[in-house]
Amino acid sequence: SPRCVYLMKGRNDLSTGIPEATILANFATIIGRYVAAGIDYRVISVLPSKGIAGITSLNTALQSAYPTKFIDIYSYLNNGGNIKGQFDSGDGIHLWEAGHQEIAKRIIDLETTLQQTIN
Repeated sequence: SPRCVYLMKGRNDLSTGIPEATILANFATIIGRYVAAGIDYRVISVLPSKGIAGITSLNTALQSAYPTKFIDIYSYLNNGGNIKGQFDSGDGIHLWEAGHQEIAKRIIDLETTLQQTIN
């Protein structure tokens, strides 16, 4: 049983035309299952992606719905709606290893700050 789950989803849903309201309802269902099982969670923002509309709106809605659980990675990787070059694998959608490392670093930094606040 994990103590905490990091949930990052929605980009593929947006790219296939699934409405934001449905995506948010899916988040609520998944998170409800975590909470019922006694598992803490964090919601990681949807990453910037070449040619996918609605990412900023969905991130705003997620941050509003889960303000104390939301981790903004989008802002760190964003370059005009695309993934910054040093993190982009070249297709505008997938990350290089450096992008994954950046996400891990941001999560660790935020969790460290949170633990210092609690203690």
